[in-house]
Amino acid sequence: MRGRIVEPEDIDRPSLCVTTKTSPGSKSVRNSLFRCLKALRPYHSLLLLYPLSQMNDFMSLDGSPSLVRLLMQYSPLKNLQTLAADADLTLSHVFELTAHLVYWAKATVIFPICSTNKYVISPNAPVHLNSPLIEKFSESFPGLHLIRVISEFSLPTSLGQKCNPLCHPSQQSQLIKTIIWMLQHHLLIQLHTYIQYMPTENGLLNSKLEFSKKQLTSPSPRSSAMLSSSYQPNAEHSRAESESGASTLSETVEIITARSIVMENLSFTSTENDKQDYQEELLLDFPDEERSSIFKIPATNTPEDLKLFARLCRKDYFQGNHHIEEIMYLENLRRSQLMQLLDKFRDVLITYETEDPAIAMFSCSS
Repeated sequence: MRGRIVEPEDIDRPSLCVTTKTSPGSKSVRNSLFRCLKALRPYHSLLLLYPLSQMNDFMSLDGSPSLVRLLMQYSPLKNLQTLAADADLTLSHVFELTAHLVYWAKATVIFPICSTNKYVISPNAPVHLNSPLIEKFSESFPGLHLIRVISEFSLPTSLGQKCNPLCHPSQQSQLIKTIIWMLQHHLLIQLHTYIQYMPTENGLLNSKLEFSKKQLTSPSPRSSAMLSSSYQPNAEHSRAESESGASTLSETVEIITARSIVMENLSFTSTENDKQDYQEELLLDFPDEERSSIFKIPATNTPEDLKLFARLCRKDYFQGNHHIEEIMYLENLRRSQLMQLLDKFRDVLITYETEDPAIAMFSCSS
């Protein structure tokens, strides 16, 4: 293993990363690890499980100068995209180095720590009174008790709720350090907000026949949007920073018809008929009953809101498979934009919080 990066085919070798309670070389572990490697995204972050001071021996055995550069720029507050830029490495190489560290149980993968992150106690957290972690926590943070600190996350709590602007910077710094420590020991999990499109009381309509007829007459905007927004981790894209601290991906250019271009440039200052035609055109591929429910929402009178809603809906972001931070990244949106949209269309959009399954795969068993 000296001086090279672990590739997926190398998973047959014995691993120190205990991702399950079975043998490290078992087929289930290999399959689980392979899924983990495929789940890496630029907006994820690296979290070392050991202090940097204890990584020197591993770095000398590895013999990779790029790994040294990566660890010199390491911070759990950075996403992998930012870490790659700071270390002057390609994103694909940072992915390889991250996989290398995860493989050897030196690191795990999280979402970058920021004020909007919401944490809750892990259901598998070993926080009984006789837990050895209690003494270990007290050694790292004299004067603090693990049970008291972690009890503040009995209910989902954002880091912003814990950071009082009036507090001294040293107190905020210590809070972040305790969060990092609890994440390293898998005591906390992060909850993300997912969105489900529910246009009627019975959920999505099953009127596939009507939808299929419309697909025959014109290409489906939903299908083309899905194809154009499919994620490719090795592609080079221009990026911007989002409010969450994670990079955002510049909006994918969509192929649209000339008629759609004309409709998008229309203003609602024209006649009421023009306004209705514009709304109908934006939701042309939606079933009639869904359109009726959507048009009852006052926000549909605002062109920008309706266009954004229709675009995100066509790309299947509202099917419970993408959390808010991922949508922000892929669509180059600010958190405030997305949260305002969810509020305006709350009659047809349901939100719920759960752990990101991609991040969950990187957690090692206790």
